[in-house]
Amino acid sequence: MEDDVDHLTGRRTRTALAALCGASAVVAAAPAWWRPWLPQEEAEAELDRAGIVACSGLIVKGTVDAAGPAGAGMVRVRLEGARRLEPGGGSGGGSGEGSGGAASFLVPEGDAGAYAPGGRALVAALRSGEGAPLLFTGAEIEPAWDWMEAEARDPAAPSCPTA
Repeated sequence: MEDDVDHLTGRRTRTALAALCGASAVVAAAPAWWRPWLPQEEAEAELDRAGIVACSGLIVKGTVDAAGPAGAGMVRVRLEGARRLEPGGGSGGGSGEGSGGAASFLVPEGDAGAYAPGGRALVAALRSGEGAPLLFTGAEIEPAWDWMEAEARDPAAPSCPTA
């Protein structure tokens, strides 16, 4: 009889653990698809990789040289030794890449701390100027550059859906 009770207790414990793990997985995954803090239109309008590249007015990587006030709650960040990537815009528009020189762009004051002088960065700023530019640092830079470069060179890449 005692073995039956132990067996049932063990089964209940395993079932409870499995249910807890399943519930935890749902809660952990929820932010990936449910974002109540975003208006419905914004949540639906998020860009995939091809869209990010197609809608970027500036894709550049380099070393942060300076960051200074630009007014209206914005900070101008300057990258030195910049390597640029220009999307082809889809429909066989071609792409271009350039090196050297400097590039600058605006970020909200609250994001300026992420651009420490001397740090390496890859930035993709949307043509629309909406929102903060996408920032990649450290080990994120090369993998992100690789997919951005592949999207920019893809002759079948879509045009910016919001253009």
